[in-house]
Amino acid sequence: WWVAHPLVAGVAGAIVAGKAGRSAPAQPPPCRSVEVIQLLRMTLAADTGVVPALDQVADVVAAPVDVLLRGIAGRLRSGAGIAEAFADTALFEVGAVLEITERWGVAATAPLALLIDTLRAHERGVAEAAAERVQLALVFPTTLLTLPAFVLAVVPPLVWTAFAG
Repeated sequence: WWVAHPLVAGVAGAIVAGKAGRSAPAQPPPCRSVEVIQLLRMTLAADTGVVPALDQVADVVAAPVDVLLRGIAGRLRSGAGIAEAFADTALFEVGAVLEITERWGVAATAPLALLIDTLRAHERGVAEAAAERVQLALVFPTTLLTLPAFVLAVVPPLVWTAFAG
């Protein structure tokens, strides 16, 4: 038991140090859907059409999002409706918003801003739930490692004082 804790810590430290030394190939960070929608919203605010806006956003985002946006723009160019072009993609909610705004003849910037706020709130909720799960998962290891330290720090002086007096 006395040897196991330092041995486990040493092995874990060696594994972490070994993995930290490796460098991954440099790639641009992937865009999340909220960021893509925000870019699309800003482009549409400049009074561009949906297809040119998709092409402009595709020029500045990393793969695979740029391929997705170019595919949607291609479907729109070939005569598909907005909802049909965005169907079965990660941006289907954007397609629903754009279809409604086109049908009613309204600017899409405000509804897209509302969609962005909703998605951010959802992501925040998911992150908070994950943080709560991590906190709960760390209770047992923390207790397991704190109890032996407490016993080693408190019990020997008490025993020493009891037998010394």
